[in-house]
Amino acid sequence: MGFLYEKGLVERTLIGMRIGFDCSVLTHPHPAGVARVARETLAALERRGVLEVVRLAPPADAPLRRWRQLHLPGLARGLGGLHSFVSAFPLLARVPIVATIHELPWRFGERENSDLRHRFWALAGPLRAASIIVPSATTRAGLAFAGKRVRHVPWGVASCFGEDSRIARELRVLVPGGTRPKKRADALLPALAKLGGWTLAISGPQTGWSEALRAQAQRQKVALEMLGELPDEALAIEYQRASAVALLARSEGFGLPALEALASGTHVLVTPRSAQAEVSGELGLRIVPQDLPAVCAALTRCAGERQSAGPAHAARFTWEHTAQRIEAIWQEQAR
Repeated sequence: MGFLYEKGLVERTLIGMRIGFDCSVLTHPHPAGVARVARETLAALERRGVLEVVRLAPPADAPLRRWRQLHLPGLARGLGGLHSFVSAFPLLARVPIVATIHELPWRFGERENSDLRHRFWALAGPLRAASIIVPSATTRAGLAFAGKRVRHVPWGVASCFGEDSRIARELRVLVPGGTRPKKRADALLPALAKLGGWTLAISGPQTGWSEALRAQAQRQKVALEMLGELPDEALAIEYQRASAVALLARSEGFGLPALEALASGTHVLVTPRSAQAEVSGELGLRIVPQDLPAVCAALTRCAGERQSAGPAHAARFTWEHTAQRIEAIWQEQAR
């Protein structure tokens, strides 16, 4: 079986390090946010040319765990290190490892991605890897071993997300990825039913949960639009059509949609003490989903209005900054 081995093209390597990047999140099913982090980070690193980026990825039909543990260590020979965009990495690799822990769902009572495998990597990473990247202070606070190896590296906002004055705001609340139960789109239904006139828009692949949500919306007479999986350009339009973007998951590692919505001049509803609240700062409207009057008040406040301070706040988070922090981590390994 052949394996892909693509060297990133750079004009100049300033620190002389060839780093292998596990790009399997781009060839095998992973959450859309994780794939976007990999795409945008790699593009920024290759533009900058400080590290020599070596893309390592299995064929689409290769068993991922087998490839990572048995084949990736061999591909890493002769490189200055291996960088993983997820918490898993090859345990037998004889080069420095930098891994990424996005979130710790079990700390927040979530079942999704809370199995023993995910818990193992959350323990093994800080003990075995040279460095662990976390995208938020919320994730860092949940780690059992949060020593000097753990580094906070925030993500950025893709350039396709921004304002377009030609797109009118509607009485519409968007839940990105809302076909997954953890996004808690159903928590909005009582408020939308009480207010009337609003549409709940959900993006994401069709799931059993999306059918259950459709049935609940019908019972409560709430207009529901299932948008399916959207390319970034279409998602950018949906952000701008909405009066609010609701990000009510108990567990998120960062909450890219919070910044994407703010970059679009759209209000965001977040839960207190969450990564989404951390990322959106004072601009995030904090609500407890079970507090019906508070949810109704927040939606009424957002109706048809733009979040004028959102674009400036989102502009502080760039993929160039993400790349700079990753370069600094690898520079430390070279010392």
